Amino acid sequence: MKIGIIGAGIGGLILGYYLSQKGYEITIWEENKEAGGLLRGIPIGNSFIEGYYHHLFTKDHEAINLIKKLGLGEKILFLNGKIGIYYGNKIYPFTGALDLLRFSPLPFVDRWRCGLFTLYLKLLKNGQYLKEITAVGWLKKYMGEKVYKVIWQPLLEGKFGEEAPKISMIWLWNRIYRRGEKLVYLHDGFQQLITRLKEKIEGENGTILIDTKINNIKELPKNKIEVSYNNILHIFDKVIVTTSIPEFIRNTKDLPEKYTRTLREIKYRSGLCVLLFLKKKFLENVYWLNIHDQKMQILSVVEQTNFMKPQDYGNKHVLYVGNYPDSIDNILKMSDQELVRVITKELKKINKDFEEKSIESYYVFRDKEAQPVVTTNYAVPDFHTPIKNLYLMTMAQIYPEDRGINQAVKMAKQLALIIKNEK
Repeated sequence: MKIGIIGAGIGGLILGYYLSQKGYEITIWEENKEAGGLLRGIPIGNSFIEGYYHHLFTKDHEAINLIKKLGLGEKILFLNGKIGIYYGNKIYPFTGALDLLRFSPLPFVDRWRCGLFTLYLKLLKNGQYLKEITAVGWLKKYMGEKVYKVIWQPLLEGKFGEEAPKISMIWLWNRIYRRGEKLVYLHDGFQQLITRLKEKIEGENGTILIDTKINNIKELPKNKIEVSYNNILHIFDKVIVTTSIPEFIRNTKDLPEKYTRTLREIKYRSGLCVLLFLKKKFLENVYWLNIHDQKMQILSVVEQTNFMKPQDYGNKHVLYVGNYPDSIDNILKMSDQELVRVITKELKKINKDFEEKSIESYYVFRDKEAQPVVTTNYAVPDFHTPIKNLYLMTMAQIYPEDRGINQAVKMAKQLALIIKNEK
């Protein structure tokens, strides 16, 4: 059986791996110049660093097991990732319960209230009843207005903008439930996972076409699927699209209007991440700093070299600055140089000693559809589309969990089994 996969992000590669292991003839197309999607890395020293910050949680068993199966088990690291909050022009530690109890911007009774209900969410095994409850409503009811305003509002509005009041509590519950004090990373970076998946696919005579843009996906008689790319036509028994939903719609002209109308109801936030290589440390003892100042134009500051060692990156200090702007936000239209100047001003508010000249080099990563907006009325698209033998597997189907490597593994395994049973 000939199977085409559109998109060589981590989901497409994992799916290609599982299907190639079952003996299918696999072809994968990727529009970008590198495979890996949001996980793709760049070389630094003797290692790789992801363009967008990544780690796993200890509960991400599917991803960890796949990494081991691919022969990378000895690279797995269990690390402490200390969290901080920037609030009121000050950094507060915010990793565990004791940090919360010491968090002076909240009255003591509110700290206890926040801690109690956070513990409830961490112990809750099934959060399905939270699906149709907004995160804003639940947080205000149980944790109180003050806790919501100080702790949760900057995070929800920073990530989802005007859509924040509609976000389902089940999405936030899953984030809290999965997170622990220990985080999981691969020594030398997740690029190894991408490389190993490519090797396995190509080792089974699979084909991965990089820098290849899809022109059209078309239904043919006898349930065949035609894919056109670079003015080349190729016919497949089955095709799976792993790109964003807007891209899927743009590339597939034969989709029924009723179906596409439903898909268009799913909204996305853009992803913006600037990767800085610095001459010296920026944060003290904080890996992940959430910005709780809504006047600032950044949402998170992640110092990778407070997680890993600078020696792992050629003795450079590595800092991520991230945000999830609306697709029409002016910050997305800035040149790389303009963006770095804006970010420098924001970073200087956090660390007054920071200067632009301390930046040795930088990379800017932008993704128009990086975060699906999971509202209370969120309708998860099915793997099956109205076109027989054309399937959809995208991050917008990861629910109620947030997108990530573990969720990509679970979804790919599920769809691979469906395809096997439908031959």
